[in-house]
Amino acid sequence: MLVLAATNRPQDLDEAALRRLTRRIFMPLPDVPARQALIDHKLKDANKSISEDDALEIHALTEGFSCADLDSLIKEAAMLPVRELTSEELTELKDKNDLRPLGLIDF
Repeated sequence: MLVLAATNRPQDLDEAALRRLTRRIFMPLPDVPARQALIDHKLKDANKSISEDDALEIHALTEGFSCADLDSLIKEAAMLPVRELTSEELTELKDKNDLRPLGLIDF
């Protein structure tokens, strides 16, 4: 039998559970190149105006973020230009490129 489990809080696992899980693999948080690759991949089709310096700042500000944290951050940042619009403006929106581009301030 194979049991696969994941947690972002290994210190909170019960001793009895740890005894039954004989093999443990620690996956560290993503480093700068991994965060950069994830952010670039998620924003590849987005309407954005992020300079290289802004991108470096985003990568630095996200130190200590997990992949799930980064995914949530990117989704929230992408929604900010939409949330700034009124209901009428949203109904008149014809293309996603009509939204203002994402910037550093959104992150």
